[in-house]
Amino acid sequence: PMLGKKKAQVDPGAEVAELKARLEDVERRLEDSAGEQARLGALIRDEVSGLRAQVLLDVQAKHEAASEELRASLSSDLRESREAADAGAAGIRGELDAVLQEVQAVRSEAGDVRVTADEGHRLAGELRVSVDAAVQELSQALESRVAEAEARLSAAVAELRAKTEVDMLDRQGQFLSRCEVLQGGLDSLAGEIRETRLSGESSHAEHAQKVGVQLEALKADCQRELETSLREAEAAKRVQLAAVDQEVAAQGAVARRTLNLAENVFTRTVVWQARGFKRRLAGLLETDEQLIRSPGFSLSSLPEMRLEVRLASMADAPEPSVVGPPLPLAGSCSIGVWAPAGLHLAFRVTLGDGPLAVSRRYEHGFRTGGQADEASRSLFFAQNFCKLSQVWVRETDSVKVSFDLLEFQTSPIPALPSPTAPLAQDDGAGADAGASDAPCENGPVAVDDSLEYIRVATAQEVVHDRLSSELAAVKNRSVRRIEWKLEGCSRLLECRVGEAIDSPVFSAAGLERVQFHFYPRDVSVSGSNAQPCAFYVSGPSRTTLRGMLWVGTSQRSLEHRYSRRGDTAGRTRFCVLENQVDCNDSVVLAFDIAEVETELPDQASVSLCLRD
Repeated sequence: PMLGKKKAQVDPGAEVAELKARLEDVERRLEDSAGEQARLGALIRDEVSGLRAQVLLDVQAKHEAASEELRASLSSDLRESREAADAGAAGIRGELDAVLQEVQAVRSEAGDVRVTADEGHRLAGELRVSVDAAVQELSQALESRVAEAEARLSAAVAELRAKTEVDMLDRQGQFLSRCEVLQGGLDSLAGEIRETRLSGESSHAEHAQKVGVQLEALKADCQRELETSLREAEAAKRVQLAAVDQEVAAQGAVARRTLNLAENVFTRTVVWQARGFKRRLAGLLETDEQLIRSPGFSLSSLPEMRLEVRLASMADAPEPSVVGPPLPLAGSCSIGVWAPAGLHLAFRVTLGDGPLAVSRRYEHGFRTGGQADEASRSLFFAQNFCKLSQVWVRETDSVKVSFDLLEFQTSPIPALPSPTAPLAQDDGAGADAGASDAPCENGPVAVDDSLEYIRVATAQEVVHDRLSSELAAVKNRSVRRIEWKLEGCSRLLECRVGEAIDSPVFSAAGLERVQFHFYPRDVSVSGSNAQPCAFYVSGPSRTTLRGMLWVGTSQRSLEHRYSRRGDTAGRTRFCVLENQVDCNDSVVLAFDIAEVETELPDQASVSLCLRD
């Protein structure tokens, strides 16, 4: 078989070209980023220069305004001082004018006196004396007032000078303080300009570093993206190649399975040699799942099956598919067969080789719903098949397992639809057909029929075994008592509760495949000091048995209807085995059949029952 479709392949050259284009785009973006960085640096320098010139102009304007304000305040103060001095001088002048007017008045009076001197020379001397005294007194008063006015003028001038000096000192202190404030503002402004320059330089350096880091990161991202894309392309190519390889391997496996099925069309037996058993057994003892599985095999073109040998272990033991001891026995091994659901097989499993080989025949229908493996196969499990030491060949360190397919029947298999399905022609003969088979107005209609195949095959050995069993059943039709002698009962007393011993399969009273199952220590703990035994019988389906069970000299009645193959019937707490052992360390188990009823399958709505 060829591949169903071709896998799409990746063009690495196109991806590399695309990655190169993306790398060129990234480099162009890096160049644009460098130009933007240079433009931002020039813009920052222009802004710093403009800010510095503006600050200097503002400081000069503030200094000139402060100087003009100080000059105006000093001019106003001097003007006020001059006005105050002029006012004081004007006052003094007024007072001097008043004194001069008084002097003039005195002089006019003196003139008048002199005029009147002619009137009396007598009074002239007195008047002259009085005038001289008055003049002297007036002169003294005038001098005192002039001195007082000069003193007041000197005091006013000194006070005005002191006040002017104080004002000048205050103005000078204010001016100096304002100059200091302005100097502090200039210093702080210079510090701010310095900090602005430093921050601008640091921001420029940080921006340059950030741009460099971003550039490196972008380069690294581009490199990583390029490497990632290359890896993804390689991974996608590997995945596609792996998918192709996987599909080729799957198609090869299908081809090999098909070839295996074709080669094993007439194969009925497979032999599995489990070599290196000691080493594998040592490895199994260290694990929880103590089993060995065989490779898959196919017989008679059936789907793949598999065998397994499981050691005696209580952990995760599957449910037995056949009648046997419910508990694993120490030193025993069990057999499992994995087969697809829907198969009904009759087969024989043989463990070992030569006279010590153990062979048993089984018939089982594999169904869904039970334990399944990874291939959805169902399990047939036969517990306590035999002792492991009995089939283990120490010389070759191997265990031989043979599987003989005796008979099989598959579930119905739908037939594949034919590409050219038959069509019913519209010839007018189908007028009485149902709605589903009614012809169309335009002509032919596809017939909705289907086919199913059931594959059945029987080996010649099965036919021989059936003839032999039927002949044995005919020969043993008159047999009503079956005895089974067990020797070495002292070893049987060492068994644990739930461990059973199975008899060979036999026929009696016209019945086939009857078997004894003896439990030396019963199937459950009784609680008494002496643990009793149990005795069970399995028989064919649709059969009713009535009779008497014997263990030594102890007997119990039995009546049971076997509804399906593998059913068992018997008695628990039958008797104490130690009391039935004879002097030869043996005991006889027997079954006396009193009546047998066999129901035949329904035929033409008539049910038949044969009694013997």
